[in-house]
Amino acid sequence: MITPHDTEYQSLQDLLQSAGWKVFRDLVMEEIAGDFENDITRALDNPDSAIALDRMRQVAAIRKAGLRWLRLPNERMAMLEANLDKPTAAWEQQTRRPVGV
Repeated sequence: MITPHDTEYQSLQDLLQSAGWKVFRDLVMEEIAGDFENDITRALDNPDSAIALDRMRQVAAIRKAGLRWLRLPNERMAMLEANLDKPTAAWEQQTRRPVGV
């Protein structure tokens, strides 16, 4: 029996193995790494330390979010693996048939 978890897991696996994902991941990493140093330098150029600190926090938050997005498929696959034998309640209701059918 194929569950929605199986389909989602396979789709995520296909995504991570695709050439497009590798290109996307590389683009995100280049963007994060390249801009991070420049953005921190620009933030530190501000004479107002409160503004400089706020801008550095913004740069760090953007970097953190980008890295998080790249981890999402793997994290979701791990969650699906952990719950492999636990179909969702909605799936159980869809697959239950009345007695005699």
